[in-house]
Amino acid sequence: VMNEAYCHPSQQFAVSWQPVMQLTRSGYLLLIISCLFGFAAIFWPSGPATQIDGAAKNESTSCPLGFTSADGDKPRWIASNYPLHVGINGHAFAAKSRNGAVGRRDSAPSLDSRYHLFYNATIWTGDEASSYLEKSGGFADALLVRQGGIVAVGPLADVRRALSEDLTPASPWDAGGIEGADAIRGNRGTRPGQDEVVEYDLGGRFVMPGFVDAHVHLVPAGLSLSRVDLRGVASRAALQARVAQAAAGLGPSDWLLGGQWDEGDWGGEMPSAQWLDEVCGGRPAYLTRHDLHMALANTAAMELANIGPNTADPEGGIIDRDGDTGRPTGLLRERAMSCVEAVIPTPSVAERRAALAAASSHALSRGVTTLVDMGRYLAGDESGPWVDMEEVYLPAADSGNLSVRIFAMVPLRSWRRLSSWVAVRGRAHPGGRLFWGGLKEFADGSLGSRTALMWEPFSDIDSGSGSGCGGGSGQEAVAPGAAGEISSPDPSLCGQRGLALTELRDLTSAAVRAGLQVAIHAIGDRAVDEVAEVYGQALTAALDTTGAEDVLPPKSSNHSGQGLSADDALHGNPAGVSEQMKRLGKALRLRIEHVQHLSDTAASAARLAHSGLTPVPNPLHLLTDAAMLGPRLGSRRAARAFALASLCRAGLRPALASDWPVVDLQPLTGVYAAVHRHPPRPDVANAMRRKLRKSSRFQLVGERYPLVGDYPDDGRQKGDNRYEVEDCGSGVGSDGMRCCYDATQGASGRAVCGADGFGLCEPEGAAEERLSLEQALLGHTAWAAVAAGLEDYVGRLAPGLRADFVELSDSLAQLQLGGERLGAAEKDNREVTWASRLRLSGERLKCCLPVVARTWLDGQLVYDMNA
Repeated sequence: VMNEAYCHPSQQFAVSWQPVMQLTRSGYLLLIISCLFGFAAIFWPSGPATQIDGAAKNESTSCPLGFTSADGDKPRWIASNYPLHVGINGHAFAAKSRNGAVGRRDSAPSLDSRYHLFYNATIWTGDEASSYLEKSGGFADALLVRQGGIVAVGPLADVRRALSEDLTPASPWDAGGIEGADAIRGNRGTRPGQDEVVEYDLGGRFVMPGFVDAHVHLVPAGLSLSRVDLRGVASRAALQARVAQAAAGLGPSDWLLGGQWDEGDWGGEMPSAQWLDEVCGGRPAYLTRHDLHMALANTAAMELANIGPNTADPEGGIIDRDGDTGRPTGLLRERAMSCVEAVIPTPSVAERRAALAAASSHALSRGVTTLVDMGRYLAGDESGPWVDMEEVYLPAADSGNLSVRIFAMVPLRSWRRLSSWVAVRGRAHPGGRLFWGGLKEFADGSLGSRTALMWEPFSDIDSGSGSGCGGGSGQEAVAPGAAGEISSPDPSLCGQRGLALTELRDLTSAAVRAGLQVAIHAIGDRAVDEVAEVYGQALTAALDTTGAEDVLPPKSSNHSGQGLSADDALHGNPAGVSEQMKRLGKALRLRIEHVQHLSDTAASAARLAHSGLTPVPNPLHLLTDAAMLGPRLGSRRAARAFALASLCRAGLRPALASDWPVVDLQPLTGVYAAVHRHPPRPDVANAMRRKLRKSSRFQLVGERYPLVGDYPDDGRQKGDNRYEVEDCGSGVGSDGMRCCYDATQGASGRAVCGADGFGLCEPEGAAEERLSLEQALLGHTAWAAVAAGLEDYVGRLAPGLRADFVELSDSLAQLQLGGERLGAAEKDNREVTWASRLRLSGERLKCCLPVVARTWLDGQLVYDMNA
């Protein structure tokens, strides 16, 4: 008989282990030989790799097993973490294959040897470093691509000149030492079609790098596309109707799965198991809240999970109970969710591969070409992300069927396994679409589930005469050996830790010493402070143990903001250890995910910068959490929420992310939210939808009214003629559009708080946290690429990088002169300085939200809105 005191099946039975096999003498001999081969494969020395016929071949000592070093001339343990072990040259990818060999694989995407010239476009490159592009504000009007890589970008005349030079034959003895952008051009080869040029007139469209989403859960997101979606349900009856419809298509014992519900959509009442019992027909049901930190299970599901009145809360989780009877209500928070998830049938390999394909297609339709996958979202699930890596991602990459780029994270507890994996396979698949090397962990939960770890009690809960959350200001309480270690906050008042602080410190320190990237989820202000301290201690310990000469990588020319070498740190820099720690944190790309609430905006941001951390905020969460910020936190703390600009002022470069499927994958809406801190107005949203086919239209994150049934074919809301929307225009002539806000909205153009459900009440001072449009776009492209260590591969449109870019339906730039827009005649007279007159315009975005018209990956068209 099962004992319901334990909710997890693994806790219900004790199994005694007995050896089942003894080694013979020949078995011992084979074991010894295998170990010798393994050590040789990992530790055999090798010299620098050189490019020969598109593959990397070792010139000096070669491993007899066929392994070579993916690090080239970077033997230090930290240098192997960064940059990527890839030949960023358009046709050779020096990454270890699954069998350990370095070089190009047949699974790499086929690369067209023709030249592809894209012109007549407003191209925002996202390249902060180019001397020419710095003068031109980062804009160009032509792009030359070959073999999936960028050969040249700039004015059309200059790009044609580069093309002409590429087509000029060279001496035979020049062919051996071609590197970098020259290798992309392949300009000394003799393959058929190499002199062919294909030209694309982009019709004046706005072109930018493909979006990089720095934090998603890819397989769960793909699965969610085919499960019941409860976004926007406005009542208990509406929720039950949608669930009943989904249940009708299931077998009598099938699980009903899905979620995305938000109690705020129907007034705040928390749902219960009874809501589902009434419409599920006895089938087990499990529906996650939209933040994925709380779930609703019906009675059938709880019975299968052995959850009853006497079931204890698991460590790091809460089972909600009826105050009178003590019986579980069906709501499960954080690690208590694993009680039910452990008994849900695991999706088959075929289902997960189909989910990857569906998620990839969805991402490309939104202009996202690179995704950082945080794995399955259940805290404590150590095996799931690894299973997806081996059964889903690697087979897709091997077969050439991976249609997006993925950087895959695995759980922090598996750092030893990842370290061994990297030692054998490097950090990238030879096909150039799959990368790995990062570790993910949870420090707390979410604000909506009341599990975000806070310094002070939630404002909408009566703390009574309790002692509050323990500790006071964040910095003192998390100092080594101080209250942050010994005090345990009351979960019902202050949220809870996702992992014991001591264990988080030990795991993080071990991973940092191993040279691995760590990303820690921290939403509450106390969680952010504790994670900053954990990273500081890990970096200090690594420097003390290893020394700067062995820890710090060589000075890099990339865009991570690193400018300190080991020699500078040891001898020439007065900042000493502080600068070493910052340098190491940047080199390892240590990340803090969400960083939603700060105990003190300026001081907290400075602490993150001190350790060289990369913040990964989610602007779309601002739109979904906005209604609860004031009630749950009070005005003082609400004003410190989503402090995006404070992070930038501290010298940090936030990598923006959606957290899909927590919210939908909408990078342009995320950029809008980062710049304006409220959702687009109904007229702007409707105008956006009119650009899409009816079957492709979608509701924007943060919209407060239902989409289904409320819009005729032209996208206008029925009966709403208050606003007139003009065409957005190109933004580069006299065809600029008029911003469509009426005078009652004030000079700032921000909606009256609460009007029509699209305006958000910003606490005093919150407007100072708006990003500029340039910062927001960089956060979703170049800076997000840096956060994954991919900045020398994607995120910018520059020679030597991959040709991943999107075309937007409308321009985000405005042509200006002396603060005024240029007319068409003036533009013609200043053609030579055209790009330097362009400016990204946040006001233009406020009135005109574009859609993704086409998406290109490796220079190949992978999405067309009209196809």
